[in-house]
Amino acid sequence: DGIRDISVWLEFRRVLFRSGCAVAMNGVKLGTKIDLEGFGECTVKDRKNSRYDSTWIDVYFGGEDKVKDALKFGKKTLEYSIIE
Repeated sequence: DGIRDISVWLEFRRVLFRSGCAVAMNGVKLGTKIDLEGFGECTVKDRKNSRYDSTWIDVYFGGEDKVKDALKFGKKTLEYSIIE
């Protein structure tokens, strides 16, 4: 059912937006807190494609109005550590 799928996505985006810094990352449990260089404390809220290991992190910048910010940020190499 397409409506249910959309509502799940909207709820997911609401949770991400409300949570502060949210990232997609493999290799750790959902809900794990990481300290990400330049962002501070972030929470793992999603997974990346299985072809990526835990060294690849996607940072959630917000809704469609933040696409330019995300593109400007681009791809970077940052340090991170697991908090909990």
